[in-house]
Amino acid sequence: MRIIGLLTMALLGAQVAAADETEKLVEEWMKSVVKVTQLGRNGTEGLGAGWIVDESGLLVTNLHVIGRGRKLQVEARDGTRYEVTDVHAWDEHLDLAVLRVNAKGLKPLKIADVKTARPGHPVVAIGNPEGLEFSVVEGVVSATRDVDGIDMIQVALPIERGNSGGPLLNRKGEVLGVLTLKSMRTENLGFAMPASHVQRLLVDPNPVSMARWMTLGVLDEKVWQVIKGGADWTQRAGVIRSEGLGAGMGGRTVAISRLKPPTGAYEVSVKVKLADESGAAGLVFCSDGEDLHYGFYPSNGQMRLTRFEGPDVYSWTVLAQAPSSAYMPGEWNDLHVRLDAGKMTCWVNGELWREVEDSVLKGGSAGLCRFRNPQAEFKNFKVGSDLSRPVLDIKQTRAVREAIDGYVAGKTTLSLATGKLSGSEDSALNQIEEDMKSLNERIKALKRLGTSMHKDAVITQLAAHLDKPEGEISLLHSALLLARLDNPEVDPQPYLALVERMADELKNDAAIKKGGTSALKCLNKYLFHESGFHVSRHDMSDSNSYINEVLDDREGLPIMLCTLYLELGQRLGIQGLHGLGFPVKFMVGWKANNETAPTQIIDVAENGRFMTLEQVAKDIGFPDPEGLSEFLVPSTKKEMVLRMTRNLMGEIDDQSPPSEQQAGYLSLQIALMDHAPGERVLRAIYRSKNGDKSGARDDIRWLIQNTGDSIGEARLNELHTWYESLEEPATDEP
Repeated sequence: MRIIGLLTMALLGAQVAAADETEKLVEEWMKSVVKVTQLGRNGTEGLGAGWIVDESGLLVTNLHVIGRGRKLQVEARDGTRYEVTDVHAWDEHLDLAVLRVNAKGLKPLKIADVKTARPGHPVVAIGNPEGLEFSVVEGVVSATRDVDGIDMIQVALPIERGNSGGPLLNRKGEVLGVLTLKSMRTENLGFAMPASHVQRLLVDPNPVSMARWMTLGVLDEKVWQVIKGGADWTQRAGVIRSEGLGAGMGGRTVAISRLKPPTGAYEVSVKVKLADESGAAGLVFCSDGEDLHYGFYPSNGQMRLTRFEGPDVYSWTVLAQAPSSAYMPGEWNDLHVRLDAGKMTCWVNGELWREVEDSVLKGGSAGLCRFRNPQAEFKNFKVGSDLSRPVLDIKQTRAVREAIDGYVAGKTTLSLATGKLSGSEDSALNQIEEDMKSLNERIKALKRLGTSMHKDAVITQLAAHLDKPEGEISLLHSALLLARLDNPEVDPQPYLALVERMADELKNDAAIKKGGTSALKCLNKYLFHESGFHVSRHDMSDSNSYINEVLDDREGLPIMLCTLYLELGQRLGIQGLHGLGFPVKFMVGWKANNETAPTQIIDVAENGRFMTLEQVAKDIGFPDPEGLSEFLVPSTKKEMVLRMTRNLMGEIDDQSPPSEQQAGYLSLQIALMDHAPGERVLRAIYRSKNGDKSGARDDIRWLIQNTGDSIGEARLNELHTWYESLEEPATDEP
């Protein structure tokens, strides 16, 4: 025992000594690691690490850590800050950069032979994860893997923001790789660029002074003046990008072109693309270089023309706001404005949007604007007296058209078509762009038509099924058809078969055969305790409203769980089950064979708990239990489907028309209900707003014919006026 004790103490002593040695090594390595901070207009905008590769002042990091056109700050662990004098070398594909700092006699790290980075090889990473400066983490090499055509070192250790650019070290303190990429699969997995690539940059550098580097990608001050700053404006490959919040109200930031618009009438145009439609970006004109200007831009799904007369919203006037059918979310959109004698004519992708008269602001400059945080991109900004596209003569137009059509139809080769269009490139490109726009519009129109036909077919099928006698209606099949209304991919058959299999699992159980409460308790145990069906544990609105998703995820609204409960009960021969449409929460009722027995209430949201009327009233916050008696009348299957539909439709705001999805639910309700004046009004609003005048007239005509005697003369006159406003103009066509 004494020998064992001595051995244990010796081993512990060795481990402590090894730990002390490792600690000393890490302390030495730390002297060669730096924190690299990217500074922007809003302060720190990027954080990473780097490591000394040459005592003369060269250090390595990632290119994405330093960015372009950014001021850099390099700091050692002891707090010493080094001035970055130039970017000595960089490589976009490798995401590597070598910086030179104004310092000598630094302690460099040695680059290791990458061949030693074999699976299982222990490694150490040093960096600033999430701002936690000079942190150390240990791991092992997992593999070498191809990432975008480069063999990178896969490591089993976490790489977070701030680690990028730091060294991946072996136990000798040699650099195997540059930490550069976090795995999307797991938090404890990352990648490093083999440090051997750094040697290539050192051998063949491409140095740029920091003064020159600061101009890379930034907006040319000779061409643009940024006002309402704070945000970053950069330019690359002809594309201007604006990101980050501007200093103005609403995050407004403006870049004014130094090109002076012509005197008199003039036009201004640009192509703009939003990273997120919650943002806003577009043109400004008649700008005084400060707070006064007009703005034309997309914002939250609509186009907006605004007059800005000051720094805050109280001095802004929205002159026009409406959607544009030509606007393409997430794509490049051409905005074009003509100013002439106090009138502004606005186009979106060549389609006239609005003509607005306003002459409060005059003269001034034109440029670009952006609001809120999502970034935006701009290209092809132009100012001139006439920005209309060149017009070809008839012969040239026909030649361009024939060359394009011949290639698209496969009648000519690409090279021949290109040759035929030589000399007419601009016009040909404009024609191709118009053709693509036309095709996109056709595709969108065909999608809308297909969606409408699908919904009509499902509504017809569902209405016909629910028109059968109650005993012949399958509630499960009805709910699956309702799910198919929104998702054409839903196939009812697998789910019908699934419920049959569920019933088969239970039908031979002794408790099921016994019937009564024994069968109900068996069903409750199977669904809620063994199979895991439940409502959302947090927000009931998050629960599934589609029965296929309920069966897939085993979570759903109470009415959807009731549907499954009733369908299984029917297949298991449990008599007397039916739906109870209480306010707030749908439940199941069970009537025993004894007709005089009270209805047993079953709350599927509480694992099939048996409830009294008093308990239900307390659960749903109803003041009078006796007042709930009227809800003990069994719900028909059609009533249950209508309630499911209302759950899906949600609330419709009186200030905005129904959405396309809500319009489908309205059509279903109209098909299932004998009378549906409210639903027809809402559908008429949707149809009218979306250009379906004939459909809107059909709904209004029905309202006039079927509700005229009950709504009063004033309301009836409103309907007639509305109907007449939707009349199509007379034509000479037969």
